Amino acid sequence: MSNINRINKDLFRQRGKLVSIILGFHILAIVLMMLYKKVFKVTDPTSLTGGVLIAIITGIVLLVISVIYVFDSSKYRLIPISSNGLYFSNILSAFFAIIYLLVGEAIIYFGANAIFPNPYDQMMIRDFNVNQYWFQIKLVIAFILGIMLILVGSVVIRLLVSLIGDLLPIKKQTFATVILTLIVIWAVMVPFNVITANTLILLGVQEVTTSFSSIVRMLNMSLFILVAWNVVLTFLNLYLLNRWSEATR
Repeated sequence: MSNINRINKDLFRQRGKLVSIILGFHILAIVLMMLYKKVFKVTDPTSLTGGVLIAIITGIVLLVISVIYVFDSSKYRLIPISSNGLYFSNILSAFFAIIYLLVGEAIIYFGANAIFPNPYDQMMIRDFNVNQYWFQIKLVIAFILGIMLILVGSVVIRLLVSLIGDLLPIKKQTFATVILTLIVIWAVMVPFNVITANTLILLGVQEVTTSFSSIVRMLNMSLFILVAWNVVLTFLNLYLLNRWSEATR
């Protein structure tokens, strides 16, 4: 088995296991909540949306940590594989983990609502089951692209912190590293926000109203910007990762 295949298999297995644990805990939490309501005769309806959001946010945070860990871990960096190969293996496995997480949470949500129906979630499901299926698909795609942007953006920040930290006498100084990380986040977010805002203006965001067609147009703008930023930050990550690899040899 080649090095790249071994890394792919290892990362897919680890992240699949991570998401499975999150989904398992979510199912357990729902069962325990329903048992509690049954035992103590709690009749107030409880929405399941909050649990889904908590599970997804938890999954995203853990995946961000996992993605960054791969670049920090000597377990992966010492494997004879190109920086580009390691990066794409890392991001691709995280992408499929996100899909697994979202699909799993959707199944849990709809399944739990079928078994333990409540008026809040049933109303949300009815509102979502309208005829604008293409619009709904775009929303899901935008959500996935947004999560991917968080992942690749986190890698940008981590690599910048590492490269800048190597130039400064702050190695293994936790407080100084935290301050540097906050500065880097601020330095990255300023141009990100400025470029995004100006791009939206150029695309005509000021003409958007509350009509459905305008909302669709805004969603299309968002998709374009999300795709563009993911591509730009991916190339930036590849450049920074190669620079970092050269600096740490």
